[in-house]
Amino acid sequence: MTNKKLLSQDAFIYLIMQLVVREDKSTTKVGVVFDASCKGTSGKSLNNDLLVGPRLQPELRHIIMNWRTYPICFAADIVKMYRMVKVVPEHTDFQRVLWRENPSEEVKDCRLLRVTFGVSSAPYLAVKSLQERSTGLFWDQEVTSNMLDEWISFRDNLPALNQVTVPRWVNKSKDTTYLELHGFSDASNDAYSAVVYLRATDHYGNVRVSLIAARTKVSLIKQISIPRLELYGAVLVAKLLSEVSGILPIPASQIHAWTEPTIALVWLKGQPNRWKTFVANRVTEILTVFKQRPMVACGVMPESSRLCIPGAGSTRIYPL
Repeated sequence: MTNKKLLSQDAFIYLIMQLVVREDKSTTKVGVVFDASCKGTSGKSLNNDLLVGPRLQPELRHIIMNWRTYPICFAADIVKMYRMVKVVPEHTDFQRVLWRENPSEEVKDCRLLRVTFGVSSAPYLAVKSLQERSTGLFWDQEVTSNMLDEWISFRDNLPALNQVTVPRWVNKSKDTTYLELHGFSDASNDAYSAVVYLRATDHYGNVRVSLIAARTKVSLIKQISIPRLELYGAVLVAKLLSEVSGILPIPASQIHAWTEPTIALVWLKGQPNRWKTFVANRVTEILTVFKQRPMVACGVMPESSRLCIPGAGSTRIYPL
């Protein structure tokens, strides 16, 4: 802590300290707990405005599975791990505390200079700091060979983007006899996406497919299961199809939605009242858009939909 004079900063937060007494402990019977969830006069707390960050360490059950493959294992702990990570000076005003050794002393205004247990972002900051330290990399140092190879591959693929073309005309003419909209959705841990194509057939039987619209959204910071992310993707493609069909006069019977055969597809084929609130609300939304016609299974997603997922190389993009 530091008891420097108050900075001329309008934004600051004082944390409440509480003592926790543990009689069952042989060493440290009294612990200090900082309550960053306590709301102030504004009705918000520090934790309300902080991002928790993604989980960085493996699941405990995965660690135990791996641990059981070794005849001898060591368990260790990092002493005061959170208190070993510094907070940037301009953020310490959000970790202010009032302190005095005894009632006769003047109250001091202090700032906590380290990551504080009780702050919602503390676990992420501590673990991420350890992971970054373990790489041995610092500013202005050469990155690892794996990172360098990844960057070189990305850089070398950039010129291929000049070869990508998306025709403005969607091949709809007086010879066109049948039009269909096909929407596809997909999801991964990084993002979920939707893409809509127009399928035009002329009286000669020739079929032409044109990309109409595509959307991609980054996955939530809070980790959720792939089936739920795929359900998000299904909602996204439903909204995109609804938007496109409002512009292009295509009957509902000629609008088709596709997804991979997963748990999300089972949810969509069942009655919404069978599922929990999260699933039921989104299934209802999708079925409302599709007029009670559920999405259809698709074993192989189109390349364009796959490429909405981050990390796809530009050399895998083809002219449409």
